[in-house]
Amino acid sequence: MFRHSTQTALLAVAFCKKVNLRLCLVLEEECGGATNDAARDIEMLNKQLSGGFLIPRDVFTCVSTQSRTALPDEVQNCRLPVIFMPSQTYVICGLCHVLRRIIKLASSEHNPELIKLLGLKQCCLKASSEVSSRTYLCEAYAPKLIDEWLLLLSSPAECNNLPDVIDSAEKLLNAPVKMHNMDKHQRKILKRLSEMNETLSEPKRPKVNEHLKKQVVKTQDLPPLKHVFMEGVEFMISDLAILPAVDVFVKIREAKQPGLNASIPLLLQWYKRTANLSAVAAAVEACGVKLLDFGDNSQEETTMKIKEKSFVLELGKEQTAESARRR
Repeated sequence: MFRHSTQTALLAVAFCKKVNLRLCLVLEEECGGATNDAARDIEMLNKQLSGGFLIPRDVFTCVSTQSRTALPDEVQNCRLPVIFMPSQTYVICGLCHVLRRIIKLASSEHNPELIKLLGLKQCCLKASSEVSSRTYLCEAYAPKLIDEWLLLLSSPAECNNLPDVIDSAEKLLNAPVKMHNMDKHQRKILKRLSEMNETLSEPKRPKVNEHLKKQVVKTQDLPPLKHVFMEGVEFMISDLAILPAVDVFVKIREAKQPGLNASIPLLLQWYKRTANLSAVAAAVEACGVKLLDFGDNSQEETTMKIKEKSFVLELGKEQTAESARRR
């Protein structure tokens, strides 16, 4: 199991604030295995997670530790993390499927709004990593390469290299947005930008028969969509899935080689947008982590909040992004 897979699963639960799950932390035998002292075992696991990441114990029904050899056979045959349901004839394994089940459980029991994180028809990260490049990026590629990159940091040459997964994320954010019903989202953006301009400008006198002068914008004249988040203009579970790996990379690379903006500007803008979401900030705080603050850069991006909506004005091009969760 990759270290950052553990962080991602715990971050998703912290984001949901409460999930009816019992957390069983597995200590590998090479680390000494589980002992009779659960508090000591959890402290040991906290140290293994690195980056100051702590286990958010309050969001689970209960937290316990166990050695891998003491796990049920069905779980031992899978790569962790795993959701084990004794009353069912199957287990849920694979990081992305575990994240999806966590969101579904939390949305059905506590907060129905969370289901929006799974996107249209709840298909975000639904395909397996063997057939979906996005699932592969979040589930295997990012955790594996970041873990390996951390082991190679003693080499000065490696510190100057950009991991392939970071480069892939940068290219994804630079690619054209592909999403269902794009015309509808473009018109929403146009409407919100119009509302924002009216809010910022001085009040105008009401016009007679103003509705008769309403202009219809053709599809080809609509503003182009740019990636605000990984899936397009909406915050989804894929953003949470890749956040721990990107956070570790950004912090270490910034400490060793300041000035990341030239190499991964879009990924850093995504990182700052994600960090500015109140729900994400609360989740990382529950995990004992503080996301890196690069400060405001008015030349690259300005974020304005009007009526609980986040408007992103980026490099002279206007975009909007609605928060995935309402306050």
